[in-house]
Amino acid sequence: MSDGSSAPLAGVDLESLTAADVDDDEVRAALESTDPVVRQRGTRVCSVLAARDADAVLPLAEDIVARLADDSLAVARHAGTALVSLSEAHPESLRGDLEPVVGFAESDLGGVRMVGARILGNVVVDHPGAVAPYVDRLVTAVADSEGTFTQSDLEEHVEAAQAADESAVENVAQANKEEAQKRVVSRAALANVVVAVAEDDPDAVADLVDELAPLLADPDPNVVGAALDTFGALAEGDPGSVDPAVDAIADCLDRDDGMLRARAIRTLGFAGATETVDRLRDLAESDEDEDVRDLAAETADYLETV
Repeated sequence: MSDGSSAPLAGVDLESLTAADVDDDEVRAALESTDPVVRQRGTRVCSVLAARDADAVLPLAEDIVARLADDSLAVARHAGTALVSLSEAHPESLRGDLEPVVGFAESDLGGVRMVGARILGNVVVDHPGAVAPYVDRLVTAVADSEGTFTQSDLEEHVEAAQAADESAVENVAQANKEEAQKRVVSRAALANVVVAVAEDDPDAVADLVDELAPLLADPDPNVVGAALDTFGALAEGDPGSVDPAVDAIADCLDRDDGMLRARAIRTLGFAGATETVDRLRDLAESDEDEDVRDLAAETADYLETV
């Protein structure tokens, strides 16, 4: 509980904190403080409360969202953690202004981006229309980010660690591995948010064919699968809309992953891609996966009737 200090939330015990220990006005005062230490205390309180009882921070949703754009990364990170919990329990509370959340999803920091992706992933399930206005930025965020931490990045950070402390090299390498994994996870998560928007409203992605097409050659199969599903949703409603990407979709028939080959076949069927019949016939005879062979044959039969 608060110790009565003039600083909002001063003396709050996070270990035993419950909603009864603070009131909304005191939390808002902390969140709006000019002191970053006090703001950080406010977002930490929100994070702890949200994890224990999301209803306790529901009235503070807009105030917490505002802190995602805080100048202090520590404040913003705690706000993001609170919103992950809140979006899981009450996604409808965040369907208003998602601009700060999308900003989080565009961060260069894998951990920050992953938090933004998790929040958007929770919201888009029941409220895809709330995310649709930002779908172009999400596609760009996936396309412009790297799925791995490059060797040059690693060497740069190791060199900096060696200059400071030889014993820090191992810790830096481990941190870089974790950062790389967060980038991979967040890219795939954001790509799946785009799929959810496309399935609800194909028109929302209709102008993004050129931006989506390069994702079909991405090294991450999860990103490729999401791109194929997005094109599938678009082609199902308007086959001709994906014509510029048909060649790139057909190239996915050569992927090692059978699930990707199957999704490419399905998308080509929706697209009415009659020019791919011969390739589908070859696949129907030679693919190692029986399900893929069957789907390729069925799709080729269908396309010959179009």
